Amino acid sequence: MSRFTVLGCNGFIGSNLCKHLRENGHDVIAADRTWLSGARSSDFSVHPYNQDLGHVIYAIGLTADFRGRLRDTMQAHVTILNETLQSARFDSLLYLSSTRIYDHNGSTSEDAQIAANPAKDDDSYNISKLAGESSCLAWPDEKVRVARLSNVVGFDTGSQNFLTTLIQEAALEGRITLLQSEKSEKNYINISDVCSAIEMIALQGRHRLYNVAGKRNISHRELAGKVAEICKAELVTNPDAPVVSFPEIDTDRYDHEFKAGKSDVMQGIDDLVPKYLAYYRATDPKLRGIVEIDEARNQLTYRDEVVTTPVTFPMESAEAFEIGSKSWLRLGWDVKHVYSFTWMGRPIIQLPEDMVRIAELVYSVKPTLIIETGIAHGGSLIYYASLFEAMGQGRVIGIDIDIRAQNRRAIESHEMFHRIELVEGSSIEKSTVEAVSKLVRDDDTVMLILDANHKKDHVLAELRAYAPLVTVGSYAVAADGIMAQVAGGPRTGDDWLTSNPSEAAREFVKENSDFVISEPRPRFNEGVVRRHVTYWPDGYLKRIKA
Repeated sequence: MSRFTVLGCNGFIGSNLCKHLRENGHDVIAADRTWLSGARSSDFSVHPYNQDLGHVIYAIGLTADFRGRLRDTMQAHVTILNETLQSARFDSLLYLSSTRIYDHNGSTSEDAQIAANPAKDDDSYNISKLAGESSCLAWPDEKVRVARLSNVVGFDTGSQNFLTTLIQEAALEGRITLLQSEKSEKNYINISDVCSAIEMIALQGRHRLYNVAGKRNISHRELAGKVAEICKAELVTNPDAPVVSFPEIDTDRYDHEFKAGKSDVMQGIDDLVPKYLAYYRATDPKLRGIVEIDEARNQLTYRDEVVTTPVTFPMESAEAFEIGSKSWLRLGWDVKHVYSFTWMGRPIIQLPEDMVRIAELVYSVKPTLIIETGIAHGGSLIYYASLFEAMGQGRVIGIDIDIRAQNRRAIESHEMFHRIELVEGSSIEKSTVEAVSKLVRDDDTVMLILDANHKKDHVLAELRAYAPLVTVGSYAVAADGIMAQVAGGPRTGDDWLTSNPSEAAREFVKENSDFVISEPRPRFNEGVVRRHVTYWPDGYLKRIKA
């Protein structure tokens, strides 16, 4: 058996590939961000590139969120690849690209010339993939290859694609509305077929470039109709909707060389959709189901009025953790868990995980000014000021409609107060906005944190007022979108499901293309969990342009 190194082992394809290769008896190095940090270290003694990596599979990449992370996309698809090619010791390297690059092409042969427009945001993904391909195909070693993968189907709650969007809408709304014509179509391939193809190409491939795709294109009508049937949802189509069809993918080279059979994606939908259905309903804040943990079998089970047949998840899976965390967050709200924490002597009333996550964001962005609406006891003001103290720069502006005398005294007498300025007044009053704006310096890098009145209309007004002050590359953070998840519990309002900071954030990015909702990724993650346990869902708005 052979040695494989999977770069991007925590992604959907990477994690499934590691499992597949190990089951086939191969020695697998699962290379995550921690591994790559060592590879890029200046300390040569810790370089993983010093060891024999065997057959490298380059599965690092961004997909759904590439528009808001163009620099990260180029780094993932090109920069780290070139570092690996130049520095690593390997028997072969297989770069995973995408058949999406054929979007504007008539021919989908591997030898076809590819059209792309650098002025179009949507083409930036294709261009980055083509740049990575070019690096590989120009490499003198013929065992550096490229596989262009079609739309990969499997259980992957960490990404958003057409299939998961259909299931999510059916699960939560009881209806699927097709925005494109039901005659639209694209190619899909099962993750099991992809893993087999990658293994064979890496070990036996005679060409430098392969298309890896399913047997046929599948129409929106066929796919959405099947999902609607399983989820017992209504399917709504529009005869005037645009037809968006991707070309049939030419797989003759792969098929003739490997003569490997391909499974029909539609045959696996019956098993796949119920798992997605259970996950989406279990983690949706508006729904209540039954969660059971079986320690003997090491599994979590979910069922409700729609998912009547229980669906189980292994306890070591990210999905089980996220479902269990939802229940824990609701219980924590009911017992006022977040009211048990202080920072440097002041009540902070925040979930500790949120505070650690935003501390990492502050260190990464390195703002010189944080504007926070909502002061309460002042714990979070002290927290941000202490981060700035440790970093040796920065100040915090705290805004509140009513700074109570005892809280003002405690804040002003605190050892961190030299980094804090207080502004009393409604955060959305014109005079308050003007007063805060005057405190912003021309050279400031500004981050905004909204933690005052959490009604949707108020948070939306705050975003409209203060978001222009946020620096490109920095964030506006809308805290406490947890309101939707805990609605119906103690101390909640009748309108919390629809009037909350998450709803305000989503509406704001619809009207303002300068910002995207983008939860920062962990800088270090050796586990399988990809989503924060947070009181601030959909609360991170990154400014991507001026």
